Amino acid sequence: DVATNSLILHIVGACLWMGGLFALLAYARGGGQFTALAARRYSRVAFWCFIVVGASGVINALVRVHIDQLFTETYGQLVLAKLAALIVLCGFGAWHRRTTIPALSGADDRKPLVRFAFVELLVFAATFGIAVGLSRTPPPANVNPADMPAAELVLGYRIDEAPTFGALLTDWRFDLLFGTLAIVMAVVYLRGVIRLRRRGDSWPIGRTITWMLGCAALLFATSSGLGKYAPALFSMHMIAHMVLSMLVPVLLVLGGPVTLALRALAPAGRGAPPGPREWILTLLHSPFSKFMTHPLVASVLF
Repeated sequence: DVATNSLILHIVGACLWMGGLFALLAYARGGGQFTALAARRYSRVAFWCFIVVGASGVINALVRVHIDQLFTETYGQLVLAKLAALIVLCGFGAWHRRTTIPALSGADDRKPLVRFAFVELLVFAATFGIAVGLSRTPPPANVNPADMPAAELVLGYRIDEAPTFGALLTDWRFDLLFGTLAIVMAVVYLRGVIRLRRRGDSWPIGRTITWMLGCAALLFATSSGLGKYAPALFSMHMIAHMVLSMLVPVLLVLGGPVTLALRALAPAGRGAPPGPREWILTLLHSPFSKFMTHPLVASVLF
């Protein structure tokens, strides 16, 4: 499950990174009026995509190969080639931040951005080619499946003891998807609260507490002993399921994240393109949102 979850994060991060660059290049070549703003926004997104892609790629590689096999096995050599390409892409990003983005003050200044973005897309294409070769190359067989317990073959990890109360509290196994999501949601929420406080505005402490409890419940249900035993035991699965479907959503809704975002985010201003605050308002007032939040639809989905 670690390999699968890290691969999901890896693919999503890479697609957002490359897709955003392609969209920025198309917008700049088309003479977009707000190319400088779009480049700055994309630069922030690309930075976090680089963090996600790099971290998830390292985790995925460590699950499949040993350190010494990076130089002796074909799979390991492809991992090193992909890592080198990632470093090159990081260099392109640093160059954009220091040189091309600050120089975007007119139509003529877009040429360096377009040139380097095009070369960066070529490196991306080569990186994806390495990734395809990596997906078609079997990793070294470091473990003999015949020597593994049946439960480990199915789950991907060992369960050595019965699910006691102490084991549920102490036997943690971090979930890369939902565990990371819980931590990110808590950090982003706290950043919004801090921004309001620095601006002189207040935010109810009760909402902050309920949001933190919701994030903690999400983390506990997926990464504690409860999350570890849930795939193996139906009883643990149902407890985790009820926590995720009944407790976590209530606590998160009581935290008022949309209200916090609308108060913490600055409006785009007249003549400026829509920003995150305007995107949230558009989503809230969209027909899709109205349909999904209708009581009858919500009851059927529940």
